[in-house]
Amino acid sequence: MNKNIDTTLLDKAMKYAIDAHKGVERRGKGFPYVVHPFEAVAIVATMTNDQELLAAAALHDVVEDTDITVEDLKKEFGERVAKLVEDESDKFFPGVSEADSWHERKQIAIDRIKGLSREGKIVALGDKLSNMRAIARDFDEKGGEIWKIFHVTDPKDHRWHYEGLADSLSELSDTFAYKEFKSLVDRVFVQACNVFEYNIENDWVYVYGRVKGDDVRKLEKELEKDKSKDYKIDFSHVGHIDFSGLRAFLNMMDHGITFCILNAIADVAWAFATTGVDLKIAVFRKPNPLIMSKWEQSGEGFTAFSYNKNDNDAMMKLYKDFMPEELAFREKIIANAAFVCGVPTPLAGNFLSDGKRLAVEYERILTKKSVARAIADDPDNIEVYVKRFAKLVKELHETPCNKEVFPSFAKIVKNVALTIEGLSDDDRKKIVEFLDSKEETGTCLHGDLQLGNVILTENEALFIDMADFAYGNPVYDLGTFCFMAKGLTEERCKEMFHIDCATMNKAWDIFIREYYETDDDEEIKKYEAEILPFIGVQELYFARLTGMNPKRRNYIMNKMGLE
Repeated sequence: MNKNIDTTLLDKAMKYAIDAHKGVERRGKGFPYVVHPFEAVAIVATMTNDQELLAAAALHDVVEDTDITVEDLKKEFGERVAKLVEDESDKFFPGVSEADSWHERKQIAIDRIKGLSREGKIVALGDKLSNMRAIARDFDEKGGEIWKIFHVTDPKDHRWHYEGLADSLSELSDTFAYKEFKSLVDRVFVQACNVFEYNIENDWVYVYGRVKGDDVRKLEKELEKDKSKDYKIDFSHVGHIDFSGLRAFLNMMDHGITFCILNAIADVAWAFATTGVDLKIAVFRKPNPLIMSKWEQSGEGFTAFSYNKNDNDAMMKLYKDFMPEELAFREKIIANAAFVCGVPTPLAGNFLSDGKRLAVEYERILTKKSVARAIADDPDNIEVYVKRFAKLVKELHETPCNKEVFPSFAKIVKNVALTIEGLSDDDRKKIVEFLDSKEETGTCLHGDLQLGNVILTENEALFIDMADFAYGNPVYDLGTFCFMAKGLTEERCKEMFHIDCATMNKAWDIFIREYYETDDDEEIKKYEAEILPFIGVQELYFARLTGMNPKRRNYIMNKMGLE
């Protein structure tokens, strides 16, 4: 049974809009102008049932495009509706005039919308999405000819304008209307701007336009100047890639350049997937909007918060705003690739973003505990839990790693040593020589091996937090775990692992004996002597996030035996 609602105000506004726009055609469309505000009403109705916002959507162009004034609207519809319409009318915003350039006027409009209240942005989104739908329909039908009907005919200018609007309206990213708007902006303008361009900023490469083989080969010549970097190639503004472009990217990887492709729109990601190229090259679509109402916080770590989805099917790792985006991208890439290679780990799903922070969605393992939590809850069975942990780690360290997919841990640490502030040239040389002196086994490493990064169920043990997964000598992993066991304060140990330092030391002793399959104390001392210098390696690697100071520098060099 339908519920009766009072639509008196909206009915009046719609009739008022019909009369105000009577006889006016929607530019170049061949149908009455009033169809546009009515579509805006329908869009706003997907976000709210507030009758005054719906009325404002119906009336949003009457002040800007007709002789009706804000005072007229106040008399007919009240202060709130009139103010919402005024906020949506460019000609009433200070500094706007026809004498201004198109870019100046559009920038003022973008800034104005960004400063509106949420309800003002809802009305604005109804208007902008209706406009964007029209552009998308025309572009699909007529291609590049559609820009000729505008005063500004370069699609790059329109891309700038609509991406600016998307940014201004991002507060509404939790709505389906915003998702549609952003999707249409991405789809239309990356296809419309066909000229290939690229910009390299450190290890990020921003690519624009339509990508062909010759374009990729030009890019390769630039990237091969420094093959030590793991490049992130941003495809946000790529509208099409042809077969020659796909082949050229495969060749670029074969030539020793390490990279992944991020933020691909659906059509471009599909081109990689249907050809099977994404089986060799990591390709990721643009993040989906993050709707926080679907999630409940469940924990917090150094780099990220964890959340559980309200349907119990997924969990999310939401990176803190000071963390570099590349950490999230790297963890997602590695988690997917490790799973394909047979490493036991939860399934990694979509990237999510609220416009400021990046998150990765993961399969939620309902009946699980980390090894650390299991020990804290059941200390009498510490030996059982640690031996399961040791067995899993040893199996990982005996697994050959795909060097085309995963990075060398030694190479990563060398790059940290060569770029981080606080080390002298002599320090850097010593560290690189130390790393070069260790055998490169080519087997799998977790990269952040500790009791919190393995979860246990009744039948499974799974690795989590895969951002640092790599290949290399197992002592890199063992040094990390050794540091966690021997190098933390009592307070930090309890904060991170819910157990005290004595219990952590006991866990280390059980682990190293199980890992090396010996109870001979002299042998254990020998193995520990090989592992202890890698506490310094772990500290150096961690310093890339937290910085270097003289005290830390001295500690690192001393631990590695390089002083």
